[in-house]
Amino acid sequence: MTLRSKTAILGLTLSLFLGSAQITQAQNAVTAPAPAEQEVTFSKAQLTKFVNVGQKMQTVQEGMAEEIRAMAEKEGLDQATFEKMSASKMQGGDLSGYTPEQQAAFSKVQGEAMKMQQTLMTKIASITEEEGMDMGTFRQIAMASRSDEALQKRIQAITESMAEE
Repeated sequence: MTLRSKTAILGLTLSLFLGSAQITQAQNAVTAPAPAEQEVTFSKAQLTKFVNVGQKMQTVQEGMAEEIRAMAEKEGLDQATFEKMSASKMQGGDLSGYTPEQQAAFSKVQGEAMKMQQTLMTKIASITEEEGMDMGTFRQIAMASRSDEALQKRIQAITESMAEE
């Protein structure tokens, strides 16, 4: 699996987890004044758990991605076409440039993938719990790491040190 595919899969999962929190934040931003920016400090133990959860999530996500690719191929969609259709759909584009057969196959695979996401969410919640981390903390770290370069570096250092072991 390519790095691009892994990144896309991780992004999908994080967006599933972060999506509801971001929607709530956006709704609150419309009705409430912006709070003063708060700096949250995470312990090395919390970040290590975050990295462990992330690595286990990646394994589960890769399995799910492989199942989706196999379903797409079974429906007659090669990987490149399926990825292009997925990207177009995610960006709000239409699929009018594809044949009706391709559109039907894509819709079928997409429907099955949505069902699989529920299973994925349950597995990820279990992984998080097994690592001794609550979903709230996981989401906080994930959200903070999007904009906090120092936090990104700390997470990267932990990831690299774990890879060396």
